[in-house]
Amino acid sequence: MKQVLHNCGRLEVRQSPIEGYGVFAMDDISQGEVLEEVPFVLFPEYTKYGEKLMTFLKSEKLLHDKAEYLVNLRHNLKFKVPEKYYFKWSPPAPDLLGERIVFTVLPLGNGPIYNTSNTNNNASWHIDDQLFRFIADKNIKKGDEIRTFYGYFVAETGETYDVNNVFFHGLDRGKDSIVRLYNLRYAAPEHITAVQGNQEYLKLNEAIAKADDGLKIERIQSVEADGNIKYTFDFPTNWSIDFFYKKMDEFKRAKMPITQMTYTYKTGGNEEIITVSLPNR
Repeated sequence: MKQVLHNCGRLEVRQSPIEGYGVFAMDDISQGEVLEEVPFVLFPEYTKYGEKLMTFLKSEKLLHDKAEYLVNLRHNLKFKVPEKYYFKWSPPAPDLLGERIVFTVLPLGNGPIYNTSNTNNNASWHIDDQLFRFIADKNIKKGDEIRTFYGYFVAETGETYDVNNVFFHGLDRGKDSIVRLYNLRYAAPEHITAVQGNQEYLKLNEAIAKADDGLKIERIQSVEADGNIKYTFDFPTNWSIDFFYKKMDEFKRAKMPITQMTYTYKTGGNEEIITVSLPNR
């Protein structure tokens, strides 16, 4: 256990244009710098069941009047639900009956104060020695807000989407792997920038590394085993992120062998296009 935890000393909390409070850089921070190391709380599974039980009791009108009053009072006082501050973490452990193990965790320090933009983050995190370590993904200028990925996407409706369930199928999540999409990271303990052994993932990560400000998806296609394109969808400009992830999930459920995605991004001010074919197994 470390005796002293690192903090870069150049962070401050103030009101954010994204929502509520956010974390901002008080000075320039270089890509790769550790922003802070903080302990975290890992929630036991029964906390999920408690939430589901409350939802059931309320839907069946079985909730005691006092409990109903307290729920409404918290809402009226404009306190957000705790789930909004949770992170999702997959430990470097074998899957359970073929399903990826995912824990709900709450980092301390500035952890739950960082905002996320879903598709345009400039910081990532990983867990090492029971500590959250937040790291600058890009050069961050003085006054910039620091944004990170919570392990899932959040739509305008508040609905959440798991990055692996929607985008990646049959993915080998090795101990030393990180999956990155739209400058988002689903972090494992070792801090590398690509999924090993798959050239399409490597190609995608290279594009992300070169992009000035994230990637934008333009088109998604389902491809049959013989290479013929079965379905195509072009994303409209400024489409709701809620519909965006639902459309992605719809293509996943089409059960075609390949999901092909076309992205645009800017590097050095010039627009580039990349198409990646990801296995849909």
